[in-house]
Amino acid sequence: MDDVQIKILSIAPYRFIPARFGGHKAIAFLYKYLSLITSFQAVTVVSQYEKTDLVQYSTFPILSDSVLRYANIFSIRKIGKIIKSEKITHIMTEHPYLGWMLYLIRIFYSKKIIVRSHNIEALRFKSIGKFWWKILYLYEAWVYKMADLVVFITPEDRNFAIQNFGVKPEKSSVITYGMDLPSNYSNEWKTAAHSNILAENQLSSSTRILLFNGDFGYKPNLDALILLVEDVLPKLNQTIIDFKLVVCGKSIPETITTNTEKNIIVKGFVDDIQMYFGGANVFINPIFDGGGIKTKLVEALSFNTPAVSFVSGAIGIPTNVIGRNLQVVEDRNVDAMVLAIQQQLILTPNLPSSFFTYFSWKNIAQSMLNDIRKIG
Repeated sequence: MDDVQIKILSIAPYRFIPARFGGHKAIAFLYKYLSLITSFQAVTVVSQYEKTDLVQYSTFPILSDSVLRYANIFSIRKIGKIIKSEKITHIMTEHPYLGWMLYLIRIFYSKKIIVRSHNIEALRFKSIGKFWWKILYLYEAWVYKMADLVVFITPEDRNFAIQNFGVKPEKSSVITYGMDLPSNYSNEWKTAAHSNILAENQLSSSTRILLFNGDFGYKPNLDALILLVEDVLPKLNQTIIDFKLVVCGKSIPETITTNTEKNIIVKGFVDDIQMYFGGANVFINPIFDGGGIKTKLVEALSFNTPAVSFVSGAIGIPTNVIGRNLQVVEDRNVDAMVLAIQQQLILTPNLPSSFFTYFSWKNIAQSMLNDIRKIG
């Protein structure tokens, strides 16, 4: 272990194993790699799954699965016992919701407090029409200003918090979302993934696969899907031959699942999304609202799959690490997106090594540990 003085206890407010979605993976992989370089343990909900290769550190399943866990003051005493017995030096949590708890822990136990932001939560709820977003805005600002360190997932989120919440630059940093390639990934793996998609869907060998996936219970993803199907797909039909738009994910509305358009395949939730990320010819990211980094775009790019995104969907991905593998067009500019998809279909993808350096979970964890060392 590289660091014997820093001992982190992170409070994960919801179940993240199995790590099926971007938010789950953001927690699971950061925790895994932090635990390899410093003393790391986690408080979890009681329903947290047993250890896997992602969870090789100690866990304390003491949080209720009820929504009341976000307001349970009695959890502080249980966490306090862990702090004392494990000689914890730093307390961390995901999102701002348990910020009040960390505030009291700092008062009672004099520990450094770290909050990891996945996006600006108040703005996320504003974008889906929640009337109480302004209350969350004020609370979120208080939590971030109170913390000894806030780690944001994109530079844009960090800058917003500095300018609007009054977060001090020296008490904040950017820790991005990382990539997770299969251990046996290779060019042959990628070729086989494409062939498997064609075979699974009974498609000819000349068919090009355009992919979009997400949780469509989340309004920005749903709005993007509707735009893709209603506005982008008809124009693709006019300009591209022999292709299929494949839609993967949960909560796809019936209007999409029953669509009779010949060039769309609605898969719903798939167990092996990596096969689709790796086997697609182009990944389409038509997100035009919502904050934070779009984890699905990072994952698709990591498989050396060319991608097209609206500007809002590409937040958090530095242009200097992606080469030509990602084309970014103006939000809602359907014609520009269609043209970019055409261009990406004939691209020979070549993802720069700088992408893998920037989005390496190992490097991300080390950067976070370095930031934690700075606060003492």
